[in-house]
Amino acid sequence: MREHARLGTETVDGLRGLAILLVLCYHTWLFSWYTPDFYLFGRAVPVDVLARTGYLGVDLFFAISGFVLFFPYAERIFFGGQAQTLGTFAYRRFIKIVPSYFLALLATLPAVLALPHPAPALALAGTLVQHVAFVQNFFDDGFGAANSVFWSLAVEAQFYLVFPLLALIFRRAPLVTAALAMAAALAYRHATAGCCLEVQTIQRQLPAYLDVFAAGMLAAYAVVWARARPASVTADRISATVAALALVAATFVLLQSANAVQYDPGGRER
Repeated sequence: MREHARLGTETVDGLRGLAILLVLCYHTWLFSWYTPDFYLFGRAVPVDVLARTGYLGVDLFFAISGFVLFFPYAERIFFGGQAQTLGTFAYRRFIKIVPSYFLALLATLPAVLALPHPAPALALAGTLVQHVAFVQNFFDDGFGAANSVFWSLAVEAQFYLVFPLLALIFRRAPLVTAALAMAAALAYRHATAGCCLEVQTIQRQLPAYLDVFAAGMLAAYAVVWARARPASVTADRISATVAALALVAATFVLLQSANAVQYDPGGRER
């Protein structure tokens, strides 16, 4: 059995699929301006919101990362077991990301070479070093002109560096730690919104996404906490389902709000 099915977290695979679809729909809309229509009982349903806000699929990926990284730690809190060593953590992150990432870099090389550069060889060498070190989000991304998604892998890898310490603090005070991470991310975004909304080297940094990672970690803690109380989970199945459906509806409303703000002059600054 796949690991997620064995652990009972197979829903995460479905969320990954949803994140992929959101990003795919967004890029399709971005380059084609194709806007889907959907009617239910003769009334238009604003499904175009999903295409216009599909970039938030990246945030969903970050939340999933926080969930799957902290899930083993949460299990040990409630059920015990041997702690994961730092070496094991580093190896699993390396094997998960680096081989396929380097393959993607190689596949992108022809497109990068075709881009106009004042000094092609030098520019290519410099941007390659940045990508190999996972710091391309600190610079104007030469590869990003050919493959715009590489910045998110830099943020992901940088989160791996702080995760062991964050997980250690999180185990002792999950709610407080999550609240502090969310406050830090909100403060960073608020401080940079007035000047730098279009500056990717400022907006696409780890501090801007700490709340999303922390939300995933908190979700992992909540799932394992509920598992430790199976009788309560069974009794609350109906109410939990109703709450989940309400949250789906609320998420759709939030997406509509995000979509409206994008096209309101000065909306994002506010």
